[in-house]
Amino acid sequence: MKKVLTFFLTLLFSASMFANEARMVSGMDEDQLIIQFGPIASAGGSVFPAGNPDIAENLIYVAYGTDVTFSIAPATGYEIEYVYVDDVINPQAAFYKTYTFYNVKINHSIFATFKPIMLTVTATADPGGDINPSGEVQVQYGSTPTFQAVPNQGYHLNTILVDGIPQPGTTFTFDPVTENHTIRALFDVDTYVITATAGINGSITPEGAIDVDYGISKTFNFTPDQGYKVDKVFINTFENPVAALAGTYTFTNINQDNSIHVTFTKLQYTITTNFSPNGVVLPAGIAYVDYNEHSVIYVFHPDPGYIVKQVLVDGKNNPLAIQNKEHRFLNVKENHTLYVVFAPAYFTVFAAATEGGAVNPAGLSTVPNGADKTVFFSPKAGYKLVHVIIDGFNDPNAVVAGQYTFVDISENHTITAKFEKLMCNINLPDPNEGAIAIPVGGSGSPVEYGNSFSFVVSLLEGYTQANITVRANDIVIHPVEGVYTINNITVEQFITVEGLIPNTYKVVAKAYTGGTISPAGTNMVKYGNNITFDITPNKNYEVARILLNGIEENKAETFTVYNVKDNTTVEVYFNYNPLVIDEVENNIKVFSHNNVITVVNERLIPIKSVEVIDMNGRVVWNGQATEISLNIATGIYNVRITTDTKVFTTKVSIR
Repeated sequence: MKKVLTFFLTLLFSASMFANEARMVSGMDEDQLIIQFGPIASAGGSVFPAGNPDIAENLIYVAYGTDVTFSIAPATGYEIEYVYVDDVINPQAAFYKTYTFYNVKINHSIFATFKPIMLTVTATADPGGDINPSGEVQVQYGSTPTFQAVPNQGYHLNTILVDGIPQPGTTFTFDPVTENHTIRALFDVDTYVITATAGINGSITPEGAIDVDYGISKTFNFTPDQGYKVDKVFINTFENPVAALAGTYTFTNINQDNSIHVTFTKLQYTITTNFSPNGVVLPAGIAYVDYNEHSVIYVFHPDPGYIVKQVLVDGKNNPLAIQNKEHRFLNVKENHTLYVVFAPAYFTVFAAATEGGAVNPAGLSTVPNGADKTVFFSPKAGYKLVHVIIDGFNDPNAVVAGQYTFVDISENHTITAKFEKLMCNINLPDPNEGAIAIPVGGSGSPVEYGNSFSFVVSLLEGYTQANITVRANDIVIHPVEGVYTINNITVEQFITVEGLIPNTYKVVAKAYTGGTISPAGTNMVKYGNNITFDITPNKNYEVARILLNGIEENKAETFTVYNVKDNTTVEVYFNYNPLVIDEVENNIKVFSHNNVITVVNERLIPIKSVEVIDMNGRVVWNGQATEISLNIATGIYNVRITTDTKVFTTKVSIR
């Protein structure tokens, strides 16, 4: 297009120069002007003065001041692209295909460019194939494009619709195109036939000539009549054992005609016969029976001295078959098994006992096959039953029961009762009670039933033998030359020693000038016990020394003598010190009412512990509470309070 425009502009410039030169040469009238135009003859169209389409020149002369109209005529199959009026594009002239120069006073030019008309052929294809070319296909006016329909595998062309009208063939060529068109390819899936047939005594589903589309799958099921089974399946005349076994067959990805044929045969079932030694079942082995028919009669023949013990029909015992010694399967509709067990007519039970007891009945007993037999166990005095060995295995339940029953005897058995001498435990006194019993004369625990046990009694340190009593199972035993003996022991024994008196010792507490000790004076303390003293300096005094049996101990306001084993003295000395201010005692008060002790802490001095102590020095309560409810005997008690700097004691009365 640019080349055409350039050509016309060049032509316009050349024509203008030519016109001016011609005017000068020819002496043309000055009132005449030139209008150039073009093209005048081209494949795309022409520009010409109105009413003069056949003009041969591309310029005209016009009188000054006149009007001149030009027509712009595109050729068939073309349309106006641009109209240039005096080298300027004029869309209005292109639209109306005409232009008028009014009152011409100067030279003018008018040129046009043309382009082919483009039309659209919309090409589409339904599923199953393609059309080539496809989509919005641009074609030139007057052209004759060709389209081809191509089916996919498994499809075929139905028809080609051109502007909705069916057309023959797989290709279509348009006559010279003068307008927009549509073209559409329609495809159909390929179809095939599966011929399905069945022999007698059964059916195939579906059956007959079955139309199926390309590429799909189709399943056929085989149904034998009652009492029949699938015999053979033929796929396209070839036998397929897998399909016969499965009872179904599926054609997959179908791309051809196929055939399937199934035959049926009568069901047969097996009767499998077995038997144990010492007899025979006739007939034996494996037999075949048609559906719903009866089997032969199976007869059981035990050897001499044997019986039919069990007849297992399909795994379950059949008493009627045992009684009749024969069995027959009626209306057979499944596989069956028959197993016959032969067993001796009689069995033996051998019963024995070790020393210390007996079994009843003892020795060898003969028992009919399938009968029960009970054996009883009896220990002698001083013995007990400990094991019952049945066919080599101990049975604790039989020991507890004292008897054992063999049920439904089907083999020989042995049973042995084992007895042991009874043993009696001897329980000695608790050493914590102050005495021990020492076995003598070879005595030891446990003791055999009926034997004796001898011992001496030894008191532990801190106990005094005043008038002790020794008992065994609450029966008093008297010593002979200091030795106690329990005779003819038949049960477990418990030895106790009564009348033991623990030693007591004096613990004398003294406080010298400047304070007190509590409890003061002579205190009687049992052997091994402890006693605690509260030491309270007087105002402006402090503890100077504490002597235990004359030996100085650490200074404290509470002092405990541990594990008393002898007479003991505790002495406390104090020093006068005017700088000591008993702030604790001045600010902590203790009151009692009935069984409640209240600690009043006016200055909230930190209290580490509060202890309530009876007059024997035993702590009956301890903690940090300031209101203490007690469940103790009435009397006088010491309340010992410990702070970070002091321990002091005060007395209260509990009522």
